[in-house]
Amino acid sequence: MPVGNVIRTDPLVGTEITAGAPVDIIVSLGPANVAVPDVTNLTSAAAAQALIDAGLIVGDVTFERSVDVPAGSIISQDPAAATLVAAGSAVNLVESLGPDAVPVPDIVGLQQADAESVVTTAGLAVGNISFQVNTQVPEGEVLSQSIPAGTQVIPGTTLDFVVSIGAPVTVPDVTGLSEADAGTTLVGARLVVGNVTTQEDVNVPAGAVISQNPAGGMVVNPGTAVDLVVSLGPPTTVTPGVIGLMQMAAEQAI
Repeated sequence: MPVGNVIRTDPLVGTEITAGAPVDIIVSLGPANVAVPDVTNLTSAAAAQALIDAGLIVGDVTFERSVDVPAGSIISQDPAAATLVAAGSAVNLVESLGPDAVPVPDIVGLQQADAESVVTTAGLAVGNISFQVNTQVPEGEVLSQSIPAGTQVIPGTTLDFVVSIGAPVTVPDVTGLSEADAGTTLVGARLVVGNVTTQEDVNVPAGAVISQNPAGGMVVNPGTAVDLVVSLGPPTTVTPGVIGLMQMAAEQAI
């Protein structure tokens, strides 16, 4: 019933009453006001259902690009959330198309650090970086990427790539070298020092390498760790006290 119109009377229409008796009237205030729910960041389907549940309807739906709101979700609404409106009112929505797509850069052939910089500058995320032996591509260069260059993707997409660790290397023989010289030799061969343990040895001077794993001459990937066993020198003991003992007892003690 429009605002200002009489909804009903008391007594009801048709009731016989005494002339001059009062008749109360009930006047329409129009539809009851309802609070507009907040449907921003909801999917378009969920937003429509929320409006229907509140006694409202979906009005005009327009579309915009957004880097913050996923495609298919609501960016904004009009009237705003919590606004009091008449039941059955329309709420206009702006739905996200997602962010503008960006092209995947070509990082094959770049050094790893440069590739990572190019990826992040393009608005993408550096994903998993794996390494592979390659006799043709210098160490540190990107061999391949998970998404072909030029592919249009949304910002923030993860890009994985493979980095060359160069050609295999031969493990140098560092037995007999001091621990420091052995480490320098291994680093120079594009290897790293692994676990270093020590043990006594009557033949190898203290501080020198007794053995290694992998052994010298083996072919391994660059960056492989070589474990070392370093000599503590010959075992030591304490001279026993034999002064005053009989010769035989002294010899036995010694």
